[in-house]
Formats: sequence, C-alpha cells, structure tokens
Amino acid sequence: MASKLAWVTGWAARSTFCGRGAGRSLREQASPCPITLPKHQPSRCQYRLPQMSVKKSSETHAHEPQHRLTTGERARTVLHVCSTGTLCTASFRHGGHPFGSHVDFILDEWGRPIFLLAENATHSINLRHNPRCSLFAQPTESSGQAGQRVTLLGNLHRLEEPEVEEHAWRYIERFPHAEQALSYPAFAFYRMEIMDVYYVGGFGVTATWVGYDAYRQARPDPLALDAQSVVEAMNRDHKEDLLRFCRAFLEVEPEDCTITSLDRLGFDLRVRLCPCDVSEERDGREKGRARSSSRSERSAPSVASSSTRSSVEAALADPDCNEYREYRIAFRSAVKTTFDARSELVKAMQEAWEIERGMSELWDGALGKRPTLLYYDQDARREHSLEQAREEAEIVQRHQRQPHLQPE
Repeated sequence: MASKLAWVTGWAARSTFCGRGAGRSLREQASPCPITLPKHQPSRCQYRLPQMSVKKSSETHAHEPQHRLTTGERARTVLHVCSTGTLCTASFRHGGHPFGSHVDFILDEWGRPIFLLAENATHSINLRHNPRCSLFAQPTESSGQAGQRVTLLGNLHRLEEPEVEEHAWRYIERFPHAEQALSYPAFAFYRMEIMDVYYVGGFGVTATWVGYDAYRQARPDPLALDAQSVVEAMNRDHKEDLLRFCRAFLEVEPEDCTITSLDRLGFDLRVRLCPCDVSEERDGREKGRARSSSRSERSAPSVASSSTRSSVEAALADPDCNEYREYRIAFRSAVKTTFDARSELVKAMQEAWEIERGMSELWDGALGKRPTLLYYDQDARREHSLEQAREEAEIVQRHQRQPHLQPE
C-alpha cells in the first residue's frame, strides 16, 4: 500500500510534464516538480568514484542497436532538420583554396541536397571548373560545438529539365522567395552526388565517417523537428530529475548533467563527475589580484591562492577529476510522437524516484534493468585519438605509394 501511494504521489507531481491537455504550451507542460527532496551532497575529489556498472560499447545490452539510432540515422536526421548550410567549393580565382558560401537546400528521397544557384555567383563559377565540393549543415537550435552537425562530400552537377520540374515546386514551398528567382534564366538547380558523410555528435563525442550507403538507406527520426524543444525544457526545469537518472540508472555520483539529444529510442546525457572545475576565468582573476597587490602580499601567497593551486593539482593528479562522460539511457519502448516522448520521460522520472527509495523491484522485477550505454570516457577518447592518428598515417602512406591520389 505504501509503495503504491508513493507511486501515485510521484506521478501526480510530474504529470505536468507529460502534457495532460494537448492545448497547453511546452513550458506549461514542463513545470518543475513540486516535491522537495533532500539535496544530494556532491562527492569531493579525494573520494574515488565507485566502479561503474554501466557497460562500455563492446559489452552492452544484447539488443543495443534497438536502443540508439545508427550514425546513418543521426546524420540523416540532422540534414532533415536543416534548410541552410555552408557550401565549400574550390576557388577558381585563388587556385583551389576552399571557398565557403551560405546556401539554401532541400533533400531528395535519397538525402541528396538540391540547390538553386545563380550562374554568376562565385560558387557557381568555381563549380564550372571543379565540381568537387562539401556542404556543412547544423541545426540553428543546437548550433555551436555542443550541437550535432554533418559534412557531406561530393560533386555538384546541374539538373536536367525533367528533374527540375520534379523538385522546383518543393523548393518554392520551402523557400517562397525562390519563385521570383526562377523567372530569370540566370538561376539553375544543382544536386550534390554524395561520396561520403561525416557526422559529429557534439563536443568530445561521436565523430565518424558514416558512408553514403548507410546515410542513403537511413530515415530521419520522427521526433527530429520537435526534439530540441523537449531537450531544452528538461535541462531548464528538471535538473534534479536528470541528476537522479545518473544515480538510479547509471550508478554514478554526478556533479552536473544535461541532455544533449533525444530521439524515438531514448536520450543522451553528458555527465560531469568531479567538482574540481577551476575555470580559466577564475584563475585569471586570481593572477590579476596577485599582480595588483603589494610586494609583501605577493611574497606570502593567500589562502585562496593556495586552495586554487591545490584544486588544480588534484585535478591533474586524479584522472577522474572533472571528467565528462557521455551516456545513453533508453526508453522502455520506442515512441513516434513528441507527446509519447514526454510520457516516456515522465515514466523514467518516476522509475528513478522509486529506485532511490528502495523500490527497484517494482521495475526491475517486471521489466528488467533499464538499458544504458557508456559512449565515451577519458580512456575511450584517448583510444579514438590514437585510432585517428593511425588512420592519418595510413592515408599518408597510400598517397606516397599512389601520387595521383594527392589533392590537386
């Protein structure tokens, strides 16, 4: 009876995020949880983090592919959300130096970008002499190094008249101003024939070549256009729930965490594990005060300066200090709509709340442990750097054996 009452109380406190009543805004649906719980006390640097039970990529859940999007799906989702990007061509005027310009685009059924370009534009002149190019795209809602982005490599070719008719109306529907441009013969449609795809999941996380076949066969995530608003609401209004996710599902003691992405299969968390975060700005202020103090004060370091140095030394000595890790927490079942995603998040909040109160058997016994995955820690980042260095060395050797592969 007590456990059932706790479940009902917790559910009622969080039901606002689920959005009962489709007419309410996301901000109203995502109101903070009114339950006041004892504040979690963060661990200090001298405390060694416990051994994690979350398994790494090679050892994770037997059905792992069902709990996260493939890199092809992630790349396709990014391009699906974007409508503008940076087109880089080889400058005809400056002997092939990369030349970037802002462009609008749509995608065809295989994910290939289609552009409407002015014939006298610099990028069009470059393409007439060298069709090789790249397109960089990143959603405006998640711009910057923390956001997902994609770079397409390929060749750009002018579309023939039958294909123009097929895509012109879709382009005008997306960009109404293009209708006037099409009345002039100086504009033409181009399509990129993709050779390769490079996907970056964010700062310090997945960065890999996808391959055009994997990209072409993938489909964008159904939550693509609305996921960012849900992520922002969770990070803004449900910080304590996110910290509880870490303790209940990942079995780590977090200092901070944020959701970085969300899709039909689950969500990704960036978790900071250690409190020794001495910023360069704070260190600079300390140095500035020291320089402006008197000679006698400079000869005797202050307690604050000693404390700062101790924190820095601890951070350098302890590999777990201020470490960021990237995790995946899966939904219990895949979702198709934003409403369903919010509902799954509410269920995850309730599950974590009950696990912290010793009621894990209510969930684990019936459904098993919630699937999780460790994407990256410091060791994985070092391994990735070594792998990149080996790949670069192999490319250099290949170019030396086959000089014709060298860039022009």
